[in-house]
Amino acid sequence: MPHRTLAVLAGQSNATGAQSYAVDPTTGINYLAAPYTDGADTTSTIGWMPWLVNPVKGHEETGQVALDTPQLEIGSDGKPVHIFGPEIGWARQIYADTGQSVSVIKTAFPNTSLAGYWLPSIPGGLFSQMITTVTSTMAADARRGQLDTIGAFAWFQGESDAEDPTMAPDYQTNLSAFIIALRSDLPADPTTPIVLVKESLASLISFWETFGSCGTTENCTSVAAGDAEVRAADDWAAANLAHVIEVDTLGLPRFGGLIHLTNISELAIGEKIATASDRLMPWQHLRDPGPALNQSGGIGGLSGLAAVAWIVGGSAATMARS
Repeated sequence: MPHRTLAVLAGQSNATGAQSYAVDPTTGINYLAAPYTDGADTTSTIGWMPWLVNPVKGHEETGQVALDTPQLEIGSDGKPVHIFGPEIGWARQIYADTGQSVSVIKTAFPNTSLAGYWLPSIPGGLFSQMITTVTSTMAADARRGQLDTIGAFAWFQGESDAEDPTMAPDYQTNLSAFIIALRSDLPADPTTPIVLVKESLASLISFWETFGSCGTTENCTSVAAGDAEVRAADDWAAANLAHVIEVDTLGLPRFGGLIHLTNISELAIGEKIATASDRLMPWQHLRDPGPALNQSGGIGGLSGLAAVAWIVGGSAATMARS
């Protein structure tokens, strides 16, 4: 049975790549054009939720397209612009490290908090939409006789919670609930790595300080405290929750010196995600689809064929909680 490894990315604007322009507005370099340094762009694929990023015509069931397909966003000036997030550097580095291709499922929505939009307890919220997107993709592949394995999950979020003094103190509790629900609702091996991408508002606060905004239009003390709380929550999760690891965006260049990572920075953090997690991903499913699936427990602790039946037969959340 053919296999495919999925890399799932979720979060807010930096996960989208809000100001990570495919064609750099200063240098004119196109970061989604050949020549490529490895084979990821021609062998790996991507599909994304059309959350402020326009959909394109992809695979009729899974929506997957070539990794280097431009993602079209309507900018604040109303003009279309092509962007990308950390998924490009992630997939490219995975290929460089392992020689393996992946299919990225990208579910990112700008300006969304964990507390207000992503909590698993929110009916019809972004968490449940993300789970549905992943499981429906896997179900479509299973119907075609292909078994998908979730190789890793990356969570790039926290800026909105950090800037809100009513949300930041609860970020650790909410993040723990989010990760527990991920383990329950995603049809993945319990050892699948979850990578937390640590947000940072240090550049934004520095910008405010430079231009005299602190104490006038901006409460820099409050934002700095919230930033520290969210970052500490990531540290706590990586130290206390099994198979959770973290990478840090602190110090990476931001577009205009504010919040959003530049295209170079998005590529860099994607590479960090891969370096931290790709050797922990269940590549044995690709190399030895028979015994390896049975020995490792397959998806969600099931054998390969049982996992296919599970995905086709019902949603992950329903099956996990029944």
